Amino acid sequence: MPPAPEAFVSHAAAPEGDTNVVHFRPLRRRYQMRTHSGIQLNVTSMVDMALLLLKFFIITTTFSRLEATLSARMPNESAALATPLPIQPVLITLAPAGPADELCTIRIETVGQTASDFEHLYGLLLQLQQRVGFDAETPVIIRGDGDVAWDHVVHAWNAAYRAGYQKVAVAE
Repeated sequence: MPPAPEAFVSHAAAPEGDTNVVHFRPLRRRYQMRTHSGIQLNVTSMVDMALLLLKFFIITTTFSRLEATLSARMPNESAALATPLPIQPVLITLAPAGPADELCTIRIETVGQTASDFEHLYGLLLQLQQRVGFDAETPVIIRGDGDVAWDHVVHAWNAAYRAGYQKVAVAE
């Protein structure tokens, strides 16, 4: 049995003067149901066929013996001699040498030498470039311990720069 039509009350004035007029309107469907055709796709047989093909390819595949090995060639002797030595940075440590800001201790930690002033530090850095493994490309790291005045760090920077070092840095 079809559903009863929906009723609503309109308060508009009717020609006879009655204020309550009932209007009946049937329910509308927004979307109409479409009937499906009898054609369907059977996916089960397609999955069975894909699995059978997968089994076939796995069973019939042969791997060559060379696929399991990794070729690694060692360098010859001439390549071993061309390998550069690892670069060890020159570490300069500045420490306060008393209550006054004018004095500080200058130490080259890499070689264990102490400089008396910044001119002496400049001479030690020049001598250090003559050693094996040190050149102008060797990094110089200046580290100020404690309450060292910034002027001392700048003087150490200038001494390294005057000695010809190209990579000078200040550590925190």
